[in-house]
Amino acid sequence: MKRPTTLRILLVEDNEHDRLAFRRALRKSQVSCELTECVRAEEAMDRLRASPSSFSLVVVDHNLPGMTGLDLCRDLLDKKLPLPLVLLTGRGSEELAVSALKAGVDDYIVKDSHDGYLDLLPIVLPQTVERHEDRIARKRAEEALRESEARFRNIVEGSQAGYCFIDKNGRFQDCNDAWLRMHGYASPEEVMGQHFTLTQAEANIEQAERNFENLLNGEPIPSGEAISRCKDGCIAYHTFSANPVVKGGEVVGAELFFIDISERKKAEEELRNINEELKSFSHIVSHDLKTPIVFIQGFSSFLVEGYGDKLDEKGRTCLERIQANANRMEALISDLLALSRIGKVVSTFEEVPYSEIVNNVLSNLQDRLNETGVEVILEDHFPTIYCDGERIYQVLDNLIVNAIKFRRAKSPKIRIGHEDKGEFHQFFVRDNGVGIDAKHHVRIFERFHRLRETKDVDGTGLGLSIVERIVNNHGGRIWVESELGGGATFYFTIPSGK
Repeated sequence: MKRPTTLRILLVEDNEHDRLAFRRALRKSQVSCELTECVRAEEAMDRLRASPSSFSLVVVDHNLPGMTGLDLCRDLLDKKLPLPLVLLTGRGSEELAVSALKAGVDDYIVKDSHDGYLDLLPIVLPQTVERHEDRIARKRAEEALRESEARFRNIVEGSQAGYCFIDKNGRFQDCNDAWLRMHGYASPEEVMGQHFTLTQAEANIEQAERNFENLLNGEPIPSGEAISRCKDGCIAYHTFSANPVVKGGEVVGAELFFIDISERKKAEEELRNINEELKSFSHIVSHDLKTPIVFIQGFSSFLVEGYGDKLDEKGRTCLERIQANANRMEALISDLLALSRIGKVVSTFEEVPYSEIVNNVLSNLQDRLNETGVEVILEDHFPTIYCDGERIYQVLDNLIVNAIKFRRAKSPKIRIGHEDKGEFHQFFVRDNGVGIDAKHHVRIFERFHRLRETKDVDGTGLGLSIVERIVNNHGGRIWVESELGGGATFYFTIPSGK
């Protein structure tokens, strides 16, 4: 704390000779001070009431006319004027010392000229002010600490998070109601003094003991997951954070905060079971549906090849429709199975040159491109991306096939390009085909959504849904910019970092 450079002293002394001696003693010393003198205690009280901050110290003689020096000190104490007080007295006694302490006096000096009391003034007065200020600062710090602890306790008690304090011997010393509810206890008395392993599941005890040892070594645990044993023996799941508690430079224990995630764990387990059931169901459906379709395709082909010349035009048309619908059903089942698998199978991510994916797709589509007369324009400098190469192949293949399907009758073109956007790569497939009305730009990514004007074009309505899911699983997004009759540009992004 910064000490005042100048002592502002209020001297209450009725003896003129003593006042003169007081002034001379301070003038001879190195103490910088401003001295205000009063003869009577009542006068000093008026000054202090009017402006208590004008003074840093009150020096008062015990023997005053009317109100004594001790009476003045008691009055100042009652009125809670926070000023250090020094009592001057002609005689010293144990009884006076006790009375002075009760009156709030910080120090008292016996006016004995033989002991050189005047020489003590430049030493005692500054020290009295310093001690008083230290005491006030300490009191304020203690009050602030009590208020802080009270606020902390209110927060802890009102929190939905569980809280407990464990001493350095590993025993519970404090906890809040939320912690008790999480562990099935009715009152703190049931756990206070018990070792923390009381609430640890058997499988979690060794890890919990290692965590506690780290805390005693001063290492906090920002986050963790605990398997807890409740009072009734059932298991609960919690996330927690823990911090060592240090007092006087020594770790005296640890504070822990808990969030109950038992319901979340239960929901996750149920979801895993549902996903496994769905996975099995999708395989069963795929097999059970594809088997009769294969028979339909086989027998209809047999009829066309073996008896086609014996059927009239209507019969051949019916067989062709049967074959077309069987083929569509097979494609639909394959797409549904592909859609259900995306995100469930762990993908292999690696650095893949995008140009390699583009060349592979175009190579496999070369016959179709030649048949339709579509010109493909490739931009230069494709990047290497961190991805599942097979999945990105599916994305690009689907977008190029769609561009071929919805091409113009004359001079169809497809442009494949890339833009570096810093944190992500932005790829595009642009065509000059029939285009898409703006009102369909979002819905085309929905499952089974097909545009009315494209009903006669082969497709299941799942291709863009599969593409969107793949891109999303890579941390990117996909969208289209187009207008009816003006071609379409499909953009998708892939993060540039691993």
